Amino acid sequence: MPPAKSTTAPTPIAPAARDPNQPHDFVVRLEEALGENGYSPAARRSVQTAILYEAHRSLGDQLPKMRPFQRKLAVMDQAKALIAAAPIQHSLKQEILWRTTSSREDMDPQTVWKKIQNIRRELDKLRETMEAFDKDGKTHHQVVKDYLQKQYEDTTNRKEPVKDMGTCPQSFPFDLQNVL
Repeated sequence: MPPAKSTTAPTPIAPAARDPNQPHDFVVRLEEALGENGYSPAARRSVQTAILYEAHRSLGDQLPKMRPFQRKLAVMDQAKALIAAAPIQHSLKQEILWRTTSSREDMDPQTVWKKIQNIRRELDKLRETMEAFDKDGKTHHQVVKDYLQKQYEDTTNRKEPVKDMGTCPQSFPFDLQNVL
């Protein structure tokens, strides 16, 4: 009789250790994105999006070898491992994988998988939109800044600077653009 096939998801890949000299270290990049004030519950959806995207990306070459239910469990486990390593106050970590802040219900693997598929579609649309801003040898940060400025102007019908904040408020990307 052949050995029984395992139906459990593989053990999540441990997130990279915190090494500021590693430019590809997700935890360091997340810490930089959160800024000096750190995680704020207002940025929950943006942080959730970043963690889910990274969980899927880090498992990328292993996912095709898994069954559909194993993929969902593996991504969920990887997301939890990334949250555990994230530079976020322990008491706030549980809220990152909530479906909504009002329900405070944790996301299940199926919902996580659907959310990742939506993130990938949004990123594809965003890439197409941002191509118009990527010219003249601009850096990634300059392209994003120009894109956000244009989005801010279109959303608010405002082209003049906001007092004491520059033109586009720092919280604007968290308000409307979770994939950024």
